Amino acid sequence: MPSDPPPSTQGTTISLATALDRFEPTTKPAADWSAAQNWSAGQLPGASLIGVIDGVWASIDPGITLNANILLQSSTSAAGLIGNGGAIAFGTANQLSLVGTSDLFAEDSLINQGVIALAPAASAEIVVDIGAIAGLPGAAPPNLDNRGTIGVSSGAVLTIAGTQLENSGAIALDGGTLIVTDGATTNLNPSGTDGTISLIGTALASFSDAVSAQIFNFAPGASATLSLGDITLGAHLTLPGFGATDHLLLPNLPDATFALSGSLATIIPISALSQQNPPCFVEGTEILTTRGHVAVEALAPGDTVITRTGAIRPIRWIGHRLVTRHGQSLPAALAPVRISADAFGPGLPRRTLAVSPDHGLYFEGVLIPAKHLINGATITAANPPHRVRYFHLELDSHDIVLAEGLACETYLDTGNRSAFENGAPHFGRRKSWDSDAAAPLCTQGKILQKLRTSLLARAHARGFTRQFVTDLAVIIDGCAAKPLPGTALTRRFALPLRHGDCAEIRSAHFAPAAFDPESDDWRRLGVALTGLRIGRTRYAPDTLARSGFHPRDAGDPALWTDGAGVIAVPPRAQRLTLEIAGLPLAWRSHAPPP
Repeated sequence: MPSDPPPSTQGTTISLATALDRFEPTTKPAADWSAAQNWSAGQLPGASLIGVIDGVWASIDPGITLNANILLQSSTSAAGLIGNGGAIAFGTANQLSLVGTSDLFAEDSLINQGVIALAPAASAEIVVDIGAIAGLPGAAPPNLDNRGTIGVSSGAVLTIAGTQLENSGAIALDGGTLIVTDGATTNLNPSGTDGTISLIGTALASFSDAVSAQIFNFAPGASATLSLGDITLGAHLTLPGFGATDHLLLPNLPDATFALSGSLATIIPISALSQQNPPCFVEGTEILTTRGHVAVEALAPGDTVITRTGAIRPIRWIGHRLVTRHGQSLPAALAPVRISADAFGPGLPRRTLAVSPDHGLYFEGVLIPAKHLINGATITAANPPHRVRYFHLELDSHDIVLAEGLACETYLDTGNRSAFENGAPHFGRRKSWDSDAAAPLCTQGKILQKLRTSLLARAHARGFTRQFVTDLAVIIDGCAAKPLPGTALTRRFALPLRHGDCAEIRSAHFAPAAFDPESDDWRRLGVALTGLRIGRTRYAPDTLARSGFHPRDAGDPALWTDGAGVIAVPPRAQRLTLEIAGLPLAWRSHAPPP
């Protein structure tokens, strides 16, 4: 029996002193795990024998629970475990170590009650398919049920594809990457204990579907990234330890945000935001009254305003609130939208108007939230300040007043009055957009497209033109790498002789919808990369991407950064070449034509 030690498996619990039992299958057609003749020791692996499966697949029959030391490695080709028409179950004594490239494939479920550990730079995929019985209507989705521990070491990648992750145990990403695609992440444990996912160092955890009942622990001093594609279906998530160097990405939820209290971050989904963020005017906005234009904060109940139709109506209530983030920038859902003077036409508005993103602007019989009109030229998302004071006016009924000359809605109480500092208690009847609004709400369709087209035409007439932003930098160990001569489609950089294992591609960014009235793509896009060259070796961007990249669109040959894309670089790399397919757009302002 061979006695040579297995390769290094940092992060696993396998003892190097234990004898090896190699899987050398002879049974056909399936390489049966349970057949003793398939093992070099003539017996199944257990506590005293490490079962080494190198470059082959072992088939597990239904009903078998593995309690063994197992090493999957790929000296010649990928290794794996496959459920023979059923689930795979790891018992509490099971210790599975993954080295190189390996896969776990089961039907209905894969249950882990022990330890699964990925060695540094390992790559593993877990896929659970729907079996014949589980495919019946009403049956549970295929799932990975983690009740034990999963560890992912530095540089390792664990992908869970098309499978629901039910995590009531612990997942530790020690500089590694966890990717969960096309499956929700939750905890169905009746005890109600949330699962934990720890992010250490430069760890990355990315989820494309709903996530709930999970605690994401960020290690002190980490520079970890958590990407959540959909949080609207799950309960609030907590992020203890979340720090200034950590990153939270919500790529498909531009309106979602999170509240930070000390080192505890709580994610707030869109459904909650709709109740917390009523539309408002920023302090200093002047409203047309019977006394002329008066700053909103100087108004009081009983003052009379002039509406869009010329009616004179008294103010019944004025709500106010101060939004602050204790030294941190406000999220997009709370930061003001600034509308420059004359953006809609001469005197519309008469001077810069700042409103909250959801404040409705009146146009052709509908109310359009300001955030849907952002174009980056005449209507911009303000650089998020640390604090802003908002005010709103309530009349006897919802109406349209003139703020800096532009038609804007008054307050409609749909149940969010408590978001104001002076909003509670209030026992009046709540109102609805369907029956009480002064005009219908418009967030898509021809009217919105018409206004956005008109605003862009107005911006062009005022001297705004589009241009590509060609400047970009590579930041490594906090310093800019030295640029070298390149071409229109490449950027080359000299790296320091000694450096860390990652670099940031820093550039400007833009939203396609800000330049195209027919687009609804509000992603923050930086540069599009088709390839990366380190020395003479060419890599696909996906293989080196750590954080700050958008998922690749179907058929798109390039991978877009968000303006701060972090890539892995070998420690001794001296030259980095970026192959570029697209650059960010920006508006350039010229003096208006005579």
